[in-house]
Amino acid sequence: MNTKRRRQPEKAEQAAIVKLLRLLGAEVYVIGTHRRAGDYQGTNQTPGMVDLWAFCKRLDLIGRRSLVAIEVKAPAGRLSEPQERFRDMCQASDMLYVSGGYQQVVDYLVAQQLMPTSLAGQRTASSRP
Repeated sequence: MNTKRRRQPEKAEQAAIVKLLRLLGAEVYVIGTHRRAGDYQGTNQTPGMVDLWAFCKRLDLIGRRSLVAIEVKAPAGRLSEPQERFRDMCQASDMLYVSGGYQQVVDYLVAQQLMPTSLAGQRTASSRP
């Protein structure tokens, strides 16, 4: 039996994104479950559901927050059909939504005034996988 563990770049991206969001003062909700080895490893979530919900502090409206739906993808990762439908529903509803890895999330947060531009170029060992 092969005991070599598969690389999980999406998990590393998600961990870095969660850490960044929390450093920015966001309330972050990670969707999914952690299960013991041998248990069913599915999330039991509705197909297409995003990985993270983040209540981010707004830079332009002090004391206000914006809810952002985040679908984390590893480099070269693609959205599934249910994820595309979820994205389309978010966009049709004016819900803030971003999919991608760490850099795509940073770029989106800056564009939505949820992260200062001055922090966007800073990649430190503490915030990036």
